[in-house]
Amino acid sequence: MGTYNKIYKHQNKSCFYCGETTNLEDMEKEHVFPRSKGGRGIKNKVLSCSYCNRLKDNLTIEEFKIKSEELLKNTTDKELISKHTNIIETLNKLLGGLEIRKNWHKKATYKIENINKIPVKI
Repeated sequence: MGTYNKIYKHQNKSCFYCGETTNLEDMEKEHVFPRSKGGRGIKNKVLSCSYCNRLKDNLTIEEFKIKSEELLKNTTDKELISKHTNIIETLNKLLGGLEIRKNWHKKATYKIENINKIPVKI
């Protein structure tokens, strides 16, 4: 079983950010801490739906949270309200120290405190 199949199974076949169940073929590879800002390695990779991946782009967790909160404030669409509420909940957990894949692989844990140790490209 490939790495992304394992990640997919570990994420309960759902988007890492919004939690929406999605087929593996429709998932996109995502770096929690943006690659463009130095995020590397298996511990930084998740799968997300195309909506969340496009929305996050190369934002940090904090920037993505701010963007989602703004979108949440400015919509009356019930589906988007639910999606952004779930995204913000996930981002709050990450900011609180959530390990992405605890007990999944000895090299695949990721804590928010490690972000400051990842070199950032300028």
